[in-house]
Parts: sequence; structure tokens; C-alpha cells
Amino acid sequence: GFVVSDGQMKVNVIDGKKVYYLSEVMAQYENPGFILAVQPVNANAVVDQLKKYGAENYCMPYLSF
Repeated sequence: GFVVSDGQMKVNVIDGKKVYYLSEVMAQYENPGFILAVQPVNANAVVDQLKKYGAENYCMPYLSF
């Protein structure tokens, strides 16, 4: 599925896959993994949100810091 930050507007489904809020995923799964497919200008904000929720299992295949 797809994940958006809490408080952001979202649709329920994209291409047949459910869209979740980050808090929902963090509450439902012990150690979820994320692939960040974001514009570089938004990458740091997304990483900050993941860290806020204690998510450590993520990768950014198209970005390097």
C-alpha cells in the first residue's frame, strides 16, 4: 500500500492499493519497512516524520544524503 503523513489529505485507494496514515501503519506493524518515493525537496521532511514515529527501516533508492 501507500503511506502518507498524518494530517495530510489522502484518497482511500491508489491503483487498487490502500492508502494508510503513518500512525496507522506504525500501530499495526512491529517493524514496517518503507521505500521513499518522494521528490528530493520533500525527503528530509518525510524522514523526520518517520523518525518521529520511531521508524528505522526505510530506504531512498533515488536519493543519497
